[in-house]
Amino acid sequence: MKKIINGKTYNTETAKQLCDGGNNLPCNDFRELSEYLYRSPKGQYFLAGSGGPMTKYSRACGNNSWGWGEGLELVSESEAKKYLEEFGTAEEFEAAFATTEG
Repeated sequence: MKKIINGKTYNTETAKQLCDGGNNLPCNDFRELSEYLYRSPKGQYFLAGSGGPMTKYSRACGNNSWGWGEGLELVSESEAKKYLEEFGTAEEFEAAFATTEG
């Protein structure tokens, strides 16, 4: 997926995937969500994903109906850390952000 935001290109093919935050619901479930956290080569974090009509990625289909859609949104470093803490493994967090044992 590739998107231009504020004149800058963000591309899942050239960015590093840091973790998977999908919900593992069946693809025919309207709440199904596939989402990934990425870091661009220049260090910007972003989420890219797709989902059903009952997710943030839904798209209007006309006649007051909604369908599956996809999207990409920028997140701050602190939001990326929170996302990794919630959806990633300890190993994924450590690989993305150098940590020290507490």
